[in-house]
Amino acid sequence: MKSQYDAVRLRISNIGAVSDAEVWRGYLADQGWTVAPGWGADDITAWADHRDARTLPTRRALAQVLRERYAAAGHDPEEATLGKGEAVIDLIYYREVDRK
Repeated sequence: MKSQYDAVRLRISNIGAVSDAEVWRGYLADQGWTVAPGWGADDITAWADHRDARTLPTRRALAQVLRERYAAAGHDPEEATLGKGEAVIDLIYYREVDRK
C-alpha cells in the first residue's frame, strides 16, 4: 500500500527571531497551507489544500512579508532584516494526496 502523504522538507534560513518565524508560518498559512501542531516528532506540520501547492517562497518574498507586517504594526519596515548567519529553521510539511 502506498503512503497517503507526501512530505516536504523546507530549510528556511536567516530567520533572526522567533517572532519572524511566526510571520513565516503565518505566510505559509496565507498561501493555502493549514497548520496543525504536534503531529509525530515535528513541531509543525501542514496539509496542502491543493496538490500543486508544493512551492517554497524565496527569501526575498519572506523579507517583503516581514516588512509589510512591521509596517502594519506601526514599526519601521527597514528594521525587518534577514542577515547571513542568523537562525536556520528546519520544518517538515505534510500533505495528503490521492493515490490510486
